[in-house]
Amino acid sequence: MNFKKLLIGCFVTLIGIGACQSDLDQYRVDPSNMTDEQFWAEGKTSNGLRVLSTIYTNVVGWRMYGRRFSTTFPVLVNDAEVYQSGQPHWFQFESHTYLPSNKEVVGLWQDLYKTVSYCNDLINHHDAMTPTDEFPQEVINDWVGQAHFMRALCYYHLLNLWSEDYPSRNPEARGVPILTKVPENYDEYFAARASVSEGYMQMEQDFLKSIELMIDSPKNTGNQVGMVNRYASYGFLAQVYLGWGKYDEAIEALKMIVDSGIYELNPVISMAYDGDHEYSKEAIMEWEYNDTGFGLHAFNSTYSLVPLYFLSISPHGARANFKVPNTVMERFGDDPRMPYSVLQAGEEVPLLSGGTGVVNDNHTRKFVSTTEPFKHSQQESSTVNICALRLSHVYMMLAEAYNAKGQDGLAQEYLNKIRRRAYGQDPDTPDPSIDLNLSGNELRDEIREDSWREFYHEFNRWYDINRWGITKQELEKMAPEGSDFVYYDHMKYWPLPPKEIENNHNLKQNAGY
Repeated sequence: MNFKKLLIGCFVTLIGIGACQSDLDQYRVDPSNMTDEQFWAEGKTSNGLRVLSTIYTNVVGWRMYGRRFSTTFPVLVNDAEVYQSGQPHWFQFESHTYLPSNKEVVGLWQDLYKTVSYCNDLINHHDAMTPTDEFPQEVINDWVGQAHFMRALCYYHLLNLWSEDYPSRNPEARGVPILTKVPENYDEYFAARASVSEGYMQMEQDFLKSIELMIDSPKNTGNQVGMVNRYASYGFLAQVYLGWGKYDEAIEALKMIVDSGIYELNPVISMAYDGDHEYSKEAIMEWEYNDTGFGLHAFNSTYSLVPLYFLSISPHGARANFKVPNTVMERFGDDPRMPYSVLQAGEEVPLLSGGTGVVNDNHTRKFVSTTEPFKHSQQESSTVNICALRLSHVYMMLAEAYNAKGQDGLAQEYLNKIRRRAYGQDPDTPDPSIDLNLSGNELRDEIREDSWREFYHEFNRWYDINRWGITKQELEKMAPEGSDFVYYDHMKYWPLPPKEIENNHNLKQNAGY
């Protein structure tokens, strides 16, 4: 398929799949000769689904959630400690001395923009897809709605990682280039950094458009398994509004999820990520991992690599790259969520080769099955789904938004629902022995601390502490034992890859790099 390959710096802005898991190539008779017009010609509507499948391959696979996010983000907030690795880029994240050439920094930038290009291609060819009996207009609209969601999700990560501030504090802070179509002139070709406010406006537009276009379904059965839904859009839209300081809008979006009546808290927190209760009543957005391979309807990745990096087992001989530091265990204290969040040294896990292995050190239990046989290899690691948005996230965001508005009674209730579940009680029944009775900044600080307990070793803590303006305090609190950590303000955002600056003179490097 001879798509034009246009470079903004060093990232691809039209579909150009690499050799690894090249989902589109298998559907092309002659990829080098197929033109854009041929690919989107009448009668080839299913190609839209193939592009969408490629988008999911990037987001769910190792490039993002399947490995890169699960290793990088816990290390950034010192929820994980690097201790068995010949990879200097991870030590840079642990010490917050990341270089512009860091391969994870460069790789994630490229893969996020590559995924944006796939989304743009599908969105911009919405009208080229002709409805058929197999793919009626509402299904085509749903594909495009998902592409809008995925584009907004990519910008959500780009802006959280590379913007110099949040629009709630500095609306004109430098964000990232915003690309929504194929460049048509020199200025578009060498895009400058948009302001962070412009980036947030784009995310808002995309999430709202995804809500408009997607069908009203949780999408957790049949061919829809692993596909995003409009309630995920409401959830991420609320996170955009929180970063914008638009608390009324955040509450309105979150209440759409709560008032739908579809979701409820699981009885036990671990049901959201233990692999035995996938697509539970609490899960709003869950990335699918299985061993069935790829295909036309494969909105999933084959394996998550979380155990590959986070489990050290004897006598299997596997050595992990990361472990849970002592500061984490001390911070949990006697909180009942600790044993559901940390797989402790001495616990046993089944092995694919038969029998059990003993865990050598404290490791994360998030997205790691203790019932699925474990195989330590790059090809086959884990089919445990990753729940990227669940109802407890919604309740915690509601607590934050109501507290920011001074409505502490409502804020307390949503926080207490989460706490009651943690202590094994009915989330909706008040319990004086568990419920907190706080207000103002005391309640705000408890919401932030309980957010760490509830979502330990998940993916949003780095974004949250930067958005709250407490990065320095958190990094100093969780600094590795014996370290001489010194905080600098530029640690809260990443450097732009050097080739971007070299190739596009409209891009300026982040301050401090």
